[in-house]
Amino acid sequence: MSGNATVNGNANPGTGDSVSMSGNANVTGNTSPLTYTMSFPAASLPSSYISEGSLSVSGNNSTTIPAGTYYYTSFSVSGNGTVNVTGQANIYVSGSVTLSGNASIYQNLPANFNIYVIGSGSVSISGNGSLYANVYAPQSAVSLSGNGTFYGALIGNTLSLSGNGGIHYDTSLGYSGASTVSLVQ
Repeated sequence: MSGNATVNGNANPGTGDSVSMSGNANVTGNTSPLTYTMSFPAASLPSSYISEGSLSVSGNNSTTIPAGTYYYTSFSVSGNGTVNVTGQANIYVSGSVTLSGNASIYQNLPANFNIYVIGSGSVSISGNGSLYANVYAPQSAVSLSGNGTFYGALIGNTLSLSGNGGIHYDTSLGYSGASTVSLVQ
């Protein structure tokens, strides 16, 4: 963690690992390594989904994603691009996920924007706004940067935090045994 990155809650690394902070980075809760190995199964496609190919929204363009289960080969929202999620959307991605644009999530509930990364595609979240999401990427490197605030849950293999943003775990997601940030190694 670097800059003014803040985790509002716990950031517990795996056994034998540690949380590294520089600058004004801060964790308000516990940073002790876990005494047990966390295990999250790899994400896999459900039996029923809508295949959409690659999603790329940039410039002043926008796209709307209604409630449903979708499969993308990559998922990118950048610049002034906007994604509008109008119901509970489950997004499965086999490649990389880049969210640096704007996202309007139905009822501002992380459970309405679930992102599952199949394999080890990278996840990059940046920008200055608020993002409400549930990111499940147990084999992926996850990067959060910028001044925005993340509300929800993150599960990844590694995590890099920088900038002035914060992370707020949404307890309604109910991960058993998970803290604000879970890293699987």
